[in-house]
Amino acid sequence: MMTILINPIKKTFTVMMLCFFTCSLSGCWGSKELSNMALVMATGIDLTDEDKVKLSIQVFIPRAASSQQQGAGPGMGGAESLVLVKSATGENMADAMINLQKLFTRQIFWGHCDAYIIGEKLARKGDLNDQIDFINRHPDPRARADLFISKGPAADLLGLIPSLESYMGDVLQKSSELNFKKPITVKDFQVMTVSDSKGGILPVLEISKPDQPKKATETITKFSGVAIFNGDKMVGTINEDVTQGLLWVRNQNKVSAITGATPSGKKISVHPLRQSTKLIPKIEKGKWSITVDLTVDSLLVQNGSNLDIMNPSSTKHAETYLKRAVERDIKASFTEVRSGMSTDAFGIAESFHKEYPEEWKKVKDQWQYFFPHVKVNVNAHIKVREPGLMTKTLGTIKRGD
Repeated sequence: MMTILINPIKKTFTVMMLCFFTCSLSGCWGSKELSNMALVMATGIDLTDEDKVKLSIQVFIPRAASSQQQGAGPGMGGAESLVLVKSATGENMADAMINLQKLFTRQIFWGHCDAYIIGEKLARKGDLNDQIDFINRHPDPRARADLFISKGPAADLLGLIPSLESYMGDVLQKSSELNFKKPITVKDFQVMTVSDSKGGILPVLEISKPDQPKKATETITKFSGVAIFNGDKMVGTINEDVTQGLLWVRNQNKVSAITGATPSGKKISVHPLRQSTKLIPKIEKGKWSITVDLTVDSLLVQNGSNLDIMNPSSTKHAETYLKRAVERDIKASFTEVRSGMSTDAFGIAESFHKEYPEEWKKVKDQWQYFFPHVKVNVNAHIKVREPGLMTKTLGTIKRGD
């Protein structure tokens, strides 16, 4: 008899709960309608001469996108009017955002913003994390968005009209994916600045003119290396060539080709297929050293030498020439960063902390000054695993190359 009574009670309770949740979900109170939002695609943050924060946003124009789908040309909702850029200043990002909102009839929405560009002037000031704090605390911005440094004002980059992509936010995202194994996000940067090394890196973008511009005002965005940070203060930049060596150490390189030269000056190029970097710390008789152990499996993409890549002996020669090129780049990056900036942008402090915790405690507060004296060894293993679509090089094969 009890069973007969319990089942109807359970059934009634279930129906009541379903009705309650259905009613609570049926309304649209507090929801954000797309037609009431201004979607931010990319953001620029600059420092004004009055020490104010200038916040610039690139906002998507839905009407322009609709016209583009219908085949409208420039001036009728074409590519040139797909987005608009607005700027406002304030005491900080939050204050600038309030002033920026006054320029829009729609609610500014940050959830679609994939890229934040920091102006070089603001980055060199040294309180970048104070501004990034807004991105972390506000419920809309994404801490997984990519972060960049601009040579000159960030607002200038947002105003450019891309040749291939629809808007600058898309250009920035693709540029990061092309140059880095893993794009550096807002969250990644903050992790770097509070790590043992306190050394951070961010990609640097600059405006340049194409070789054959169609218009006098036509410009392009170019990746020109990385900015080096000590904590949240930018202390310098390194060019694209030196950057490759640093990215090898951080296991972040996405270079499309490695080129080595034979003793006679002939060039050999390979495309990296897989890569991994290990940092091996060592303390012996009070002397600190770090070994950068890099392994790259590659595909031969161009052979300008007379080496027969199908011959194991010739392959080893080719790998030696490639190895020297990579080791040279890595050593050059250590030399420039340590001599000019005294900042551990390579993240080797974490390796010593993990392997030698007691010794690390003694130097952690002076690591910035101790780091330049750590001996660096580089051991690159460049393996040519595939010869490409050709097994022989056209011309005569000479063993001596």
